[in-house]
Amino acid sequence: MDLVTHLKRKIRKYSDDPSSTHHILIAISGGVDSVVLTDVMLKTVLGTSNSIGLAHVNYGIRSDANEAEAFCSQIANQSNCQFHNVNFEFTSKGESFEKWARDVRYQYLSEIAHEYNYQWILTAHHKDDQLETLFMRYSQKADWVTMQGIREQLGKIKRPFLDVDKSQLTKYAREHDLKWIDDPTNMDLVFLRNEIRHIALPKTLRNEPGLPDYLFRLSANAKRRFNRLVNQLDVGNLIIEYKKSDHVEISKSEFLKMSDDKMKIVIKLLMTNYLGKASISLSGSHWASFWQFIRNASTGTVFELSKDVFSIMDRKSLYLAKNKKEVGDRKKIESTCTTNWYNNQFRVELLTGKHTPKSTDKKFAVITINEFDKGVFIRRWKSGDNVKINSGTHKVKISDLFINHKIPVFKKWYYPVVVNKNDEILWVPGLKHASLIEDVKANTKNNIKIECLWT
Repeated sequence: MDLVTHLKRKIRKYSDDPSSTHHILIAISGGVDSVVLTDVMLKTVLGTSNSIGLAHVNYGIRSDANEAEAFCSQIANQSNCQFHNVNFEFTSKGESFEKWARDVRYQYLSEIAHEYNYQWILTAHHKDDQLETLFMRYSQKADWVTMQGIREQLGKIKRPFLDVDKSQLTKYAREHDLKWIDDPTNMDLVFLRNEIRHIALPKTLRNEPGLPDYLFRLSANAKRRFNRLVNQLDVGNLIIEYKKSDHVEISKSEFLKMSDDKMKIVIKLLMTNYLGKASISLSGSHWASFWQFIRNASTGTVFELSKDVFSIMDRKSLYLAKNKKEVGDRKKIESTCTTNWYNNQFRVELLTGKHTPKSTDKKFAVITINEFDKGVFIRRWKSGDNVKINSGTHKVKISDLFINHKIPVFKKWYYPVVVNKNDEILWVPGLKHASLIEDVKANTKNNIKIECLWT
C-alpha cells in the first residue's frame, strides 16, 4: 500500500472542499505510528497551502518521557512545523491511568485546535488498535453502539490509518529510514490494553482465527445502524437553549420518549457537535446510572458524565455542560485585570474624587477601598446562603431571589455570589446588594466600583 496515496484519498474524503487550505494538528508521541503519520502527512501536503502542527503530551510516567518530548520537538523543528507540548501528572484516585491519559490528551488537543484554529486533529490509530478495542468491548459484552469501536471521524478528530495494518506502518518506517522511540510502558501488563495486546488476544486467536473478521463485521454493522438512526433523529428538535462549547439544554419529556440506544446516540452527538468534546467512553454501569438519573432525579441534582461534562436536572429540562475546572469554587476579584467567572467578567474601577453612582439594576456594586483591599471574592451559591439587608437587621435567602427572578436551575449552579474575606455576601449580581453595599456613603472618597459583565 502506498501510504501517501492512501492519505491523499482520506483528505479528499474528509474535506468538503478539497481545494481549500487546511490547518492540521497531528498528535505525536514519538512512537513509530505517529512518526509515520507525520512523515506521510508532510509528503502529502508538500506543494500545497496546507500547514501542519505537532502536539505532544508528556505524562511523566515513562523513564524516557523527556527524551521522547525532545525527539518530537526536534521533528517539528526539522519539518518547520509549530510544536505544542504539555506536561501532566497523574494524581487521579479511583481512575485508571489509561482513561485519565485519554481524557487529558483529547482535552488538550481540543484546546490547542481551538486556540490555533486547526481544522483537523489527526491521530495514528491503526487497524490493530481497532481490533484490540473491539476484542476488549466484545469480551465485556458491550452494547451495539459501543461495538462500533474506534471512530474514524469524530468532530475534528480524524484517524486516517484506522484501516491500515500496524505491519504496513512499521514497513514504511524501515523503508524510509525513519527514527522513532519505543515506549517501554507498552510492555507493562499492568495496563489493560497491553494485557489484551500481548496475552489475551493472541491466546484467543490461536483458538479462534476467524475472530478478527467477525469483530470487524460487527463493527461495520453497528456503524451502519448508527448512521441510519442518526439520520432519523432530529436532535435540533430536542434543544431548548444552546451556548457554543459551553452548555446545551434539551427537553426532558421529548428525550424520555426515546429508547436507551437512541438516548445514548443523542448524548454522544450533543457532546461532539455542541460541546466540542472529541469522545466519551463510559462503562455500561455508568450509562445505566445515567438513565436512572434522567428518569428519577429531582430538580437541581447533578450527575457527572465524565471529568469534563456534567448534567443537571431541571423540572422540564436536562442540561449538559462542560466543567470549567480552571474556574473552581472561589476566585479573588483583581484590581489590575478583568476577572473571569464562567460566562461573566468582573471589572474594577477606582472612583477617587468622583460622585458614587447607584446601580438600580444591581449590575455593579460600590464598596470602600478599605473593604476591597481586605479581599473580595466570587464563589458559587450554596444552599442556605442569605443576603443581609437593612443594616443587617433582615436576611433574604438567595434561593428565594432565584425563584422570584426565575433563574433556571443550570444557571444557579455557576451564578456568581460576591463575598468578602469572611465569606459574608456583599452582592448577588443583577439581583441584590447587601447592607455593606447599600450603606456606602455617596460622598465617600476612594470607593471601588465592581461591574459584572454578562456574556
